[in-house]
Amino acid sequence: MKRISARLVSLFLIGLASVAIAAVKQDAVSDARVYSYPASSRYQKVLPELEQTFHGPIRLPVYLLTVHGHYDLYPQLHLVSENGYEVIYAATSELCEGQHVCSWGYMKASKEPEELTAPHKVQLARGYTGLYQEMECAAYCDEGMMEWKEGSFYYTVAIKAGSKKDLTAAANSAILSVR
Repeated sequence: MKRISARLVSLFLIGLASVAIAAVKQDAVSDARVYSYPASSRYQKVLPELEQTFHGPIRLPVYLLTVHGHYDLYPQLHLVSENGYEVIYAATSELCEGQHVCSWGYMKASKEPEELTAPHKVQLARGYTGLYQEMECAAYCDEGMMEWKEGSFYYTVAIKAGSKKDLTAAANSAILSVR
């Protein structure tokens, strides 16, 4: 009797774990999910000034903070005005002004588009079309970029040596953000 009930419990737990794993996998690939920035997030230092100064939808990628296993990226507000902003993702908490040695990438909003060379169109969340600019490598690799237009603003996310897959995920997480 104990053997049968222990086996039933084991089967039940395996089934429960399978359902949980399936739910996590579904959530990981779902474009319908919405990201938010809780007060405890790493964006808490840049959000107050962005919200007070920028006159448009704030788009900040959640995905970029965890790309390639780097969990210690520090968002730093580089520029902000009513017509745009630039947030740099620094490798350390020290001040980084976008230099290659300390910057992992950036998120930018502007009234003007980037000057992209030979961009590839990419379908993004909520029906937006992105323009993907591949990175270039020489002595080092620069940023790959993804840009899309939302209302009267152009949004650009850039990741050092960023692939199309990473930039699409970062752009989608910014588009689906709540702010």
